[in-house]
Amino acid sequence: MLRAIEFTESYRDILTGILEVHLTAAANRTNDIVKVMTAIATVTLPVLLITGYYGMNFEHLPLLHHPYGGYIATGIMSVLAAAMLVIFMRIGWY
Repeated sequence: MLRAIEFTESYRDILTGILEVHLTAAANRTNDIVKVMTAIATVTLPVLLITGYYGMNFEHLPLLHHPYGGYIATGIMSVLAAAMLVIFMRIGWY
């Protein structure tokens, strides 16, 4: 009877270890997914800020009446997004 109890306890310890390894691997995958989602949200933040600013109904906005204002704003948004992507790639986030 004692031997059966010892076997049961040793198997329970082994199963507990396997469960901890599985939970750690799942947490690591979740962390990687959250990191990529954070990088995407951070890259899109300046673009959303600029488009929200130009979406307001004010008469005196910078570059509003400029003939190339839309192209300049789009260029600024593209440069900001590309720069943030390059920074994230250099630090190994994306």
